[in-house]
Amino acid sequence: MFMNQRTQVVYSLLAEYVRSPSLRHMREERSLAKLALEIVTKLDKDSSVWKKWEGPRDKILGAAIECWIPKADMLDFLDVAPSA
Repeated sequence: MFMNQRTQVVYSLLAEYVRSPSLRHMREERSLAKLALEIVTKLDKDSSVWKKWEGPRDKILGAAIECWIPKADMLDFLDVAPSA
């Protein structure tokens, strides 16, 4: 079965979670919240917007600082622009 990297991360965390002989923890809100946080953290680790714009973002923003576009709007645009 083919899985992309994000799917593999979720699959491995879920497989580890249900490996326990007692499935009681699966119904506990705290355990589910911990698992959800773990999944989101691992998925976001490699695709962080700040990581994407490390370096180029500052250079572009510095060059555009004198233009009429409000800083908040420029940052929003840079966050969704494709990486270099």
